[in-house]
This record gives sequence, C-alpha cells and structure tokens, in this order.
Amino acid sequence: SVIIGPNSGFGWNRYLMGNKWQWEDWWTYTTFGGQKRYVEPSPPGMIIPVETKEEALTQALSVAMRPVEIRDGRQIRLDTYVEFSETFFKEFPDDWQLFVRSDWELPLRYKSRLLKELKEKFGWEIDRLRVKRARHPDGRLMEIGEFNKEYSSMAMSITRLKRMIARGSEPGGKEENK
Repeated sequence: SVIIGPNSGFGWNRYLMGNKWQWEDWWTYTTFGGQKRYVEPSPPGMIIPVETKEEALTQALSVAMRPVEIRDGRQIRLDTYVEFSETFFKEFPDDWQLFVRSDWELPLRYKSRLLKELKEKFGWEIDRLRVKRARHPDGRLMEIGEFNKEYSSMAMSITRLKRMIARGSEPGGKEENK
C-alpha cells in the first residue's frame, strides 16, 4: 500500500480503495487445507489518500496490521493505532474493533476502556476483563474460540490465490500418490 498526500502530483483518478465495512470482501484461503476464512480489513487499499501528517501516521499503522499477526505484534500495533488516534483526533479509531481477535490483544493501558466499548457499543459479551463471546462482522454472537476459528488467521499461512494452496490439501482435492 502507498499513502499519498493531497499534493502528491499523481493525479490518480482511482485509488483502489477497499471498503472496511463490507466484511464479505475481506477473505483469504489457508494454504494448507484451502478453507476460505474471513479476516480483518488490512491493508485497507492499494493507494490511500490523506490530507494531514497525523492522518498519514494513523493510516500507516492500519496498513501495518496483517491477518496473520501473532498476539504480541497485534497488541503493540493496536496500542499505537489507538494512541495516535486519541492524540491526534481525540477519539478511538472508527474501525479498531475489526482488528480484535481476543482480549489478550487489547493494549493494557486501554484495555478496560476498549472492553467497555466492545460491550456497550458493539454487543460483545464481557466478563470482567475477559471476552466471553465476540460479535462476528456478520452480526452473530460467538464463543471466542469459535470466533477465532472462523474469523482469525493468526499465525497461519494464507493466500488469496487458489493456485497457491498446497497440492492435495484443497477441499475435495485428490491426495497425491505416495
């Protein structure tokens, strides 16, 4: 992804933007097994236009998040993403909840506030400082383990290309002769 400013001089007539709220468009295949999985919307587009340096810094963090990130990396990126948004725009990012796969990924200094917002604004089921049930982007309320199996691709090998699925592992495919 490329982040460009208002005076970039490129004169792009098309930015190839993704719609982060259209969750059906954000999917991938697992390379071993070939299952189609829905993932968080990152990177948000190929070319991302911004108007200020603050917006550029915040967008850079959004672009840096990847569906295969492990918990610690996600926690650090989410912490910085929320911090920059609060510092520059005085509010949480509008899409931060799309990047949460468990309470372990929530930044410690914002954890109680983020959990409260997940419960009150997004309808997640929270018990003290733990997520019990998460809301899938399609609206279903799911146990956190089921949510991660269906929505997360953490630490998996993934691809958008069917030809990159390992031979013999695609659904309905033939096993190789041994």
